[in-house]
Amino acid sequence: MKLLYFFSKNPGTSVLQSIIVDNIEKAFKDKLDVERVEFKDNAEVFKKRKIKEIPSVVLEKDGKEVARFSGLAQEIFLRRAIERNLT
Repeated sequence: MKLLYFFSKNPGTSVLQSIIVDNIEKAFKDKLDVERVEFKDNAEVFKKRKIKEIPSVVLEKDGKEVARFSGLAQEIFLRRAIERNLT
């Protein structure tokens, strides 16, 4: 399973989301690959993925999107989505 984290280095909610993504990465270290995608150098990826809000988190399983969170996602909701899709 893969977690794609779309963010900006500008101050704001991305700072809080980064902390949450770090916690998720530690909690699921053997079951989840985390990829961080920063807006400044990857605007085309944001456009291709239809990311309309920063931060955003996308979960993929077997190469297909299974969950998307736009804006600041609470850790409990991310954990539930990951656990639901690990089985």
